[in-house]
Amino acid sequence: METVPSTSFAKPAPGFYGNLSEDQNAKLQELKSVVIGIVPDPASAPKNARVYDEPMLTRFLRARSWDVNAALNMIKADVAWRKANKVDTILDEYYALFPRAKEISTYWPSVLHGSDKRGMVMYCERIAQVDPKSVFANVNRENLVSFHIWIMENGEKAIREGARKVGMGCDYGIVMIEDLTGLGWRHMHTGALNALKECLGIDTQYYPESLAGLYVINAPPIFSLFWKILKPFMDPNTVKKMGIFGCNDWRDGLKDVIDINSLPEGMGGKCVCKQDEASGKCLPVGGVFGAGVIDENAPVKVSVSARSHLEIEVVVNSSGSAIVWEFATDGYDIGFAVLHKREDKKSEVHSYSRVNAHPEPAQGRLLVETEGTYLLHFDNSFSTFRKKTVTYRVFVEEPGEIGAKAEELGLEKIVKEESPGKESEEERANKRNSGSVNQIEESSGAERKEEAEKEEGKKKKKKKRSSKRISSAADESV
Repeated sequence: METVPSTSFAKPAPGFYGNLSEDQNAKLQELKSVVIGIVPDPASAPKNARVYDEPMLTRFLRARSWDVNAALNMIKADVAWRKANKVDTILDEYYALFPRAKEISTYWPSVLHGSDKRGMVMYCERIAQVDPKSVFANVNRENLVSFHIWIMENGEKAIREGARKVGMGCDYGIVMIEDLTGLGWRHMHTGALNALKECLGIDTQYYPESLAGLYVINAPPIFSLFWKILKPFMDPNTVKKMGIFGCNDWRDGLKDVIDINSLPEGMGGKCVCKQDEASGKCLPVGGVFGAGVIDENAPVKVSVSARSHLEIEVVVNSSGSAIVWEFATDGYDIGFAVLHKREDKKSEVHSYSRVNAHPEPAQGRLLVETEGTYLLHFDNSFSTFRKKTVTYRVFVEEPGEIGAKAEELGLEKIVKEESPGKESEEERANKRNSGSVNQIEESSGAERKEEAEKEEGKKKKKKKRSSKRISSAADESV
């Protein structure tokens, strides 16, 4: 967990508008004098155009460590970008200009909702409820980036309105709560990650110091992988304002920052308002995007009988693709491996191991150099009596979807067919039966005890029946 930044509810922090040092105020006045003629005249600008007043200029100065020339160059780039992309009018024209704009805005699981304990507006989002595959099947990257700009402009509008209420000027900011419940391998989508990086770049360059705080809650273990990818694209000042929490510690960690009654119920709060009319909840629910889109990656539930195994066939059409899986069991462990099937032979390409896929699901990705048929191998042969229920989903990422990320992520790579060290399914089975497979561990204590008790019961019944037969034979001989 990363440290939550300290907060002051009485007045702005040092370096923020309303609490500037003499030197900082002098630099603000200098910047204010040199931007005249560079920034638009508020009197003739559109209704929702950016106003480069003292609080806004302070934000640019803070983003450039109070370097006046650097802040001026940043403002020049900002003015040019806003003009080229018609940002000043996007709040009024968005639905008319962009295909499926209304649909994506009512689908996205986010909302400006309530305020923190300082009175700053909260932006609540459940990004893991977005299904990237169906979104990118229906909306191109350019329109998604435009949607993000529209969100940011709504945030800027909320900043202006909120600032008037608390008397802080535009150096007031947004507090973002990001709920990562449900984050998994399906979100490791190259198109989505590239779009997110572009949006982070836009935020850093054109929306400086807009966040008062960013708090990630319900972060699963896999978040560390996403964080490694995205952190280099984030403004260091934003990273300093972050707090990252797991599933059990965020309530205590944020009790001085947010009121649990202001957080949507779907994010673990207590607010049950119906701000989103379509869902009847605080915010949209996300899910599969677009009418008629079939979620090919919906979870599938299967049973694996005791003393048996189950194999799920996965067809890979292009070398250099990746097989991605996620599975969970209803209790106890399950043996798992990935096999490559060629004619009547099977070879292990992802090592066998016993996996405790409860309560957290097991997730993995495997790059393959050879096209063909692969098998997800779920093994329950070590269990004498217990049937296992497995809920899984699996999909194939084509080479174009993975791109350069494979090496960056350190993904496991399948050795070539002629490489040494591969063993057939028959050889692996022989090793397992002889007890020499190192990955196979002893059954969990509860399962081992239960199986032993059942085996002992069978022996007692057998002994009792044998005793009866002996007694009967003795009676007949008398």
